[in-house]
Amino acid sequence: MAPILFLLLLLLAFMSLNAALVLWLAPIMGGIVLPLLAVGIIYLALAVVIYLTAVRPSLATLQQRLGTIYAASATIEGVVRQVVGIVKKIVG
Repeated sequence: MAPILFLLLLLLAFMSLNAALVLWLAPIMGGIVLPLLAVGIIYLALAVVIYLTAVRPSLATLQQRLGTIYAASATIEGVVRQVVGIVKKIVG
């Protein structure tokens, strides 16, 4: 329960800081629309940078590991099929 409460409070704090930032920028930029767009563009740029630097290489590594696992499982499947074939010949 505590981690969920922590995440909810963290989300609330983030939303409050966003609202405060937009409301602070509103008189400077002459309205509410431009600050909303500016903050949105900043978050979009941040998301793209995080994706390119952290998520994308991790996905490439995961894809490589999954390829290795797939190749190993194909090899193991071939060996199991051979063993099953030998056992069938022995049994009958």
